[in-house]
Amino acid sequence: MGVDPPSVTRIIHAKNPKNLSQYLQEIGRAGRRGQNATAILYFNKSDIAKNLPGIQEDIIEFCKNIDQCLRELLLEPFGFTKSENIDKAQCCSYCINQNLTHSLQQ
Repeated sequence: MGVDPPSVTRIIHAKNPKNLSQYLQEIGRAGRRGQNATAILYFNKSDIAKNLPGIQEDIIEFCKNIDQCLRELLLEPFGFTKSENIDKAQCCSYCINQNLTHSLQQ
């Protein structure tokens, strides 16, 4: 059983899911009609502690990431790749920061 509202454009997690598959499924509810969508994940160190029941290593690594595109990290384990025509200024927080740093250096 699921919900398929037509105009969801923002998904906000106040705490991370237990694994990447669950996260991908939940954020996939946004932008289903082709519109731009945003996924926001708030967490702290206690939310990604390895001793939490049910938490998996994939979501811990995703949350700790500081040096790779978040979209690539999310899609890779499922055999998908990031589209080449995605604007880096709108891809993910990592790409946005990289794009800003590159612009400031020029």
